[in-house]
Amino acid sequence: MEIEIDPKNLEKAIQELFTYAYMTNTSLDDENFLVDDSNSIDHLSSFELKENFKTLIMDLLKFKKQRKNTKKAELVLRNSQFEALNQKLDSEIKNHKKNELKLESDIENYQNFIKQLEISELKDNVLIEELDEKCNRKKNPKSSEIDKIRKEMEEKIRSLLEAGEKKDKALRKIEYENIKLKTLLEEKTREFDSIKKELLKINKMTPAKKTPYFRSQTFKKNHELSTSRKLLERSESLKEYFHTKRNSVGELDLESHKSLHIKKDSNEPKSTDILPHGQFKRFSEKQLGLSRKSNN
Repeated sequence: MEIEIDPKNLEKAIQELFTYAYMTNTSLDDENFLVDDSNSIDHLSSFELKENFKTLIMDLLKFKKQRKNTKKAELVLRNSQFEALNQKLDSEIKNHKKNELKLESDIENYQNFIKQLEISELKDNVLIEELDEKCNRKKNPKSSEIDKIRKEMEEKIRSLLEAGEKKDKALRKIEYENIKLKTLLEEKTREFDSIKKELLKINKMTPAKKTPYFRSQTFKKNHELSTSRKLLERSESLKEYFHTKRNSVGELDLESHKSLHIKKDSNEPKSTDILPHGQFKRFSEKQLGLSRKSNN
């Protein structure tokens, strides 16, 4: 609707403008504009017309001011929520990195322990080979004692091998958990970068677009963070389990074996050669042959 203002009749132009403003405001308030309202506007005096026009303009300006303040407060609130989410994700990433370092340290410790078990196994094989050579070279009056010691050593080596296999399985499991945590860390890092980009776009987005987007992102991040916490709790439980299993049966047997003394003849030679893996099986066959001969 176009309103033409006649400079010769300003009062009529103001009356038409007020009528249009009043009709539009009534329509926006979902109210009907009656014919009686139009007649009452036509019979308003100049003073009443100005006062009503003033009231209408002031109400419209007040509504506009409140609307702007509401939009500003909503933007500030959402901005603070995004910043809080950003800080939370940053903290989660730091925790994941810390847990990754702990897992790497634990893996290194278990690898060193496995190497020590392998060295102890080689030393035990050397000692068994020495006893086997002594038995083949001459009849030893202490053969029964040597047989007894040999059987004890076989049992100890068997227990050490079983302990080594258990440690290998545990190490593979820890490496698998470490790979999962690394993958989760990369995902969280990408999410962190995307959140930063969203923070840069917040001032350009309208409230109607941001509300469903923010709620869906918040629900998604909460679900993923709870999944991450479960993985970390499983990793911590693995760490506590291996800490309690430090003194396993294999380690106790190794310590008791170190304290075991074997009597040797002064004329018997000492061997410092370290046998490779698989020597224990060949020695067992030799030992079985000797045992059969002695029984015969």
